[in-house]
Amino acid sequence: MTSPTYVLIIDICDRKSAAIETPLKVEPDIDDRKYTIGLLLVERFPLLALSALSVALDGANYCSGRILYDITIFTRDGAALLSSCGTLIQPNKSITSRKPLDVLFVCSGLDPAATCSPEVLAYLRHHARHGAILGGLSSGAYILAQAGLLEDRRVTIHRDHTAKFTAAFPDVTLSNTFIEIDNDRLTSSGGVASLDLAIHMITRDFGPALATEVSHHFQLGRIRSQSEGQESMELYSQTNRSWVVVDALRYLRALKSLAISPSELAEQVGISQRQLTRVFQNELGMTPKRYITELRLIHARELVRTTTMTIADIATSSGFSSHSSFYKSYQDFFGKSPAMNRAVNFQIREART
Repeated sequence: MTSPTYVLIIDICDRKSAAIETPLKVEPDIDDRKYTIGLLLVERFPLLALSALSVALDGANYCSGRILYDITIFTRDGAALLSSCGTLIQPNKSITSRKPLDVLFVCSGLDPAATCSPEVLAYLRHHARHGAILGGLSSGAYILAQAGLLEDRRVTIHRDHTAKFTAAFPDVTLSNTFIEIDNDRLTSSGGVASLDLAIHMITRDFGPALATEVSHHFQLGRIRSQSEGQESMELYSQTNRSWVVVDALRYLRALKSLAISPSELAEQVGISQRQLTRVFQNELGMTPKRYITELRLIHARELVRTTTMTIADIATSSGFSSHSSFYKSYQDFFGKSPAMNRAVNFQIREART
């Protein structure tokens, strides 16, 4: 059975007309500044990351009654492109256009290493040479790194791609935050974090009053700070979690290698292993050893899905000393072997192309 394809046409021009005709609030300190924004879509891009950023910036146009952000959507050849969920997006231009841009975002998703092209990398380098601010949405930072455009920059990426990114680009500083704004590099971890990034851009470009107006317009409960980590929802989803658990989970999330024992974790937190086990059992319903094992398995699944590493290398990279133990643990936890998980994921990607 063929998967349905949904067609979505984003008409920026009509939206601009509406912005001019029905202003909600004009910032008194806004001058005649206008920013040209490019959104470059790469095959299997995430639709939510694209729409969250573009709609929020266009919301600034609506709330100010003027065109503050002139948005153009690009694809490599100017043809419509399928998103990761099967929605077809019609761009405004191809990358053969050399329209000057103030900011250029690359929006990519499932497998940036495989879906990027030399033409896209050259296009990004062209705009970098001409002084454009560059940004990445979801896994977009991976493509910016491929283009060699992240030297001495701090960036973020969707957590599903962190292992692959750090392995491919060990010299690039990768944070675990929702968004990163490092001078002329703007990155978001994807999803609704792109809305947060847009709000911070509006604050920087036109002031907090307009940013607050836009956030209210989109029913945004609060504007997340740049320092909030991608783990913050998990860490603070329960108000009764102790400092022991919060510190332990934050430490584990920051590790580049999960080859850590419960006794070493207890030492880092500053309590005995027995105390740590008791707190974990009470608050998380499992021992520290089990929690670390599950983190290793989740990390391993990310590598299975997004890299071509061998299963043996994935086991070692994920902190398992025994390959047979890794295979059994993976099968028990996910209900599929690593090889089967990779095959199913490949079939899903193929069905979406």
